[in-house]
Amino acid sequence: MDTGEMIASYEGGVRVQTEAEIESSKKYYESIKPLDQKYGRISSLYEKRGTFIWNIHSSAQILFPEIKPATLTRLMFLSTYLGYDGYLVDSKKNPITKNNLQHYLAIHPSDCRKFWKDIDASKLMYENDGKLYLDAKMFTKGKFPRDKIKDLAENEQYLTRIYIAGVRALYNTATVPSHTTLSYIFRILPYVNKEYNVCCFNPLETDKSKIELMSLGDFADVVGYDRAHISRLAKTLFEPIFEVNGTLKNAIRYVSTNGFNKDGLSMFINPFVYYAGTHWNEVEILGCF
Repeated sequence: MDTGEMIASYEGGVRVQTEAEIESSKKYYESIKPLDQKYGRISSLYEKRGTFIWNIHSSAQILFPEIKPATLTRLMFLSTYLGYDGYLVDSKKNPITKNNLQHYLAIHPSDCRKFWKDIDASKLMYENDGKLYLDAKMFTKGKFPRDKIKDLAENEQYLTRIYIAGVRALYNTATVPSHTTLSYIFRILPYVNKEYNVCCFNPLETDKSKIELMSLGDFADVVGYDRAHISRLAKTLFEPIFEVNGTLKNAIRYVSTNGFNKDGLSMFINPFVYYAGTHWNEVEILGCF
């Protein structure tokens, strides 16, 4: 049995990072050392994929468990309006205010009040001087200085690009009742493999044959969905679609794969929603996007 280091507590127990995970983490950061300018110039490298904001998160721990599912979907949508100064701005770089939220979220006033109550309590978003700021430890936009990358490495934190056009298109085609189901695509983000964008239990692994794939049942357990209703989850989870360059795409696909540690069905997240790696074409082929 692997021994490890305690890296976080969560509802239901304490998660322990195994020696294998620690080694994967070290390899991950060793691989980017020769490219320590990578995060500083990635905007231009990936411009053809669209602009993005950064989400900072820990590995294999669900994203923002302190907020409700629908709140998470709305937060991720609003994060695409993040400006370089840390607060939300419109297309003309004017601050988005609390009074504007209902307009952007396109929800009922009562739902907007519930959203604000939940998000304000979490401090993931807060109001200051009439502007709406996102927690800079979780969201940022622009270049990453070298010392900040080093700090992330020391704290076992990782970066994923949240694509603005993809997330907005996904949100704008979703119904308000579906915001809860849509949240699972974001909640699972820390469990998505950095290179292959497949849901798994070792997201830093780069060798496909060693990736521990996640089943639909595993997915349900991780996001807190009752397995007794897993058929309902399967029906609704794979419905969300959005338009990419004039073509309708699925946000998540459940496809038959080979070349991983076991053959079978695997869940891939469309890299136009979010992606941390560099193997764009391979992800699109593997996930049938």
